[in-house]
Amino acid sequence: MEAIDFKKLLLEERKKSKKRSVKPPCHNDDDPNQSRIDTHHYQDDDATTNDGLSTSPKAAVSADPPLSWQQSTKRKIPTWSYPPGFLSLKAVALKIICDNPPTISYSSTSLLHHPPNDQSSGTNQSSSSSIDPINNSKSNEKQVSPSQALETWLTSIPSGDSGIGEWKTMSFGKRRVCMFVVGQPQETTSPSVQRTSLESSSSLPPPLEELAQELVEQGIFTPETRPNHVLLNEYQPGQGIMPHTDGPAYYSQTATLSLCSPVVMEFTPRQQRQQTMMMGTSNKPMPPLQVLLEPASILVFRDDAYLEYCHGIPMDVWQDTTTDHCLNTSANQTIHRGFRYSLTFRHKKETCFEK
Repeated sequence: MEAIDFKKLLLEERKKSKKRSVKPPCHNDDDPNQSRIDTHHYQDDDATTNDGLSTSPKAAVSADPPLSWQQSTKRKIPTWSYPPGFLSLKAVALKIICDNPPTISYSSTSLLHHPPNDQSSGTNQSSSSSIDPINNSKSNEKQVSPSQALETWLTSIPSGDSGIGEWKTMSFGKRRVCMFVVGQPQETTSPSVQRTSLESSSSLPPPLEELAQELVEQGIFTPETRPNHVLLNEYQPGQGIMPHTDGPAYYSQTATLSLCSPVVMEFTPRQQRQQTMMMGTSNKPMPPLQVLLEPASILVFRDDAYLEYCHGIPMDVWQDTTTDHCLNTSANQTIHRGFRYSLTFRHKKETCFEK
């Protein structure tokens, strides 16, 4: 089963929303020309998904032409007026936290929790004033931290129907998502001619571009696999995302920056891996591995953890309890969920743009 394409799913939801006021056409199951995506995939052996961005089972692929994030939002993306280096990831201290698979790394710190010129950072704060990244104006209020500035910027992204450069509420799970892609292909409006080019988005919005570069400079991504795809998720308390894999459309590595509230993510072996791990044992499924995602932390997983494990956050849960299988904190801790943002950075393969 091929990985589900973010762009097609988001455009399909937009198409559905436009048609809610009219009677929907009947789907002809016997028509081979009607392309469909089967989203019954979550922990199947052949399951490959993209962050669980499913709409409904067997959702039709939209024929609408995709838009770059600049075109989609008509340049409504909030400005970012902080100086270069404001979102430095020098606080990152990645550490491998799992023996099997040995490809899950975590850093409880990434962005600074305090303003760059706060006294706690060893510099003078008295003569400085903050800059509002949205209105490009100075403020007499105490300077905000990089985390706070990024949260403000995310909050100011407009809402819309496409989910490309704007917040889109998904029909399943009800969480909001937003996607930015470098070099996202453009297609002709003619259904008989499908051409692609890389003449659209040449870069990410400034704060995401800076973070992508920081991930390279910190050695998390290589220059050749520099992040060119960022998925933003907004979680209200209790919301989660079902177990999924991100699929072969991307280089087999992902880095997720968490903001605001803590939450526990779970890793579960895919079906074939689960069966292999149960051989010669009591035939009991392996309990999920847990990772506590703290505010301003970064989780990186690659290779085996990316390919052979599903990752997800339990849905309709308002507090998590850590187990003996939590990789980065002790068991029996209660983690209360609040409002949360996640920013997932990946490198989409060029061959996938050309399809």
